[in-house]
Amino acid sequence: MGFSFEIIITWSFLSLEVYCINLGDKMPLKVNFSLSHKSIFFEPEKDKFSSILDLADKAGLDIRRGCRSGHCGICVVPLCSGEVEHIFGDKMINHSPSSILTCSYKPRTDITIEA
Repeated sequence: MGFSFEIIITWSFLSLEVYCINLGDKMPLKVNFSLSHKSIFFEPEKDKFSSILDLADKAGLDIRRGCRSGHCGICVVPLCSGEVEHIFGDKMINHSPSSILTCSYKPRTDITIEA
């Protein structure tokens, strides 16, 4: 994963100012669904409360589901690559588990899941 920056230059009669803004938290993240060969982008600003299950729905995928709150475990899928985090805060210490509840997690980096 690379870094993305926006450079802003302002000029006035008396000074030149250069600002460098890290766009890393605002760049879209790619969510790959390996079995269906589909992908969708997660936009951190717009989709901050969207789960991976929500993204799968947007991509037209039918992932098994039950409670949509992380209790039943029906929506669990293998995480092939990347890191995830809980939608409402960092409830997981290990950010790269072998499988995830798609209803409770969102991407932290580009990810690939088996779906």
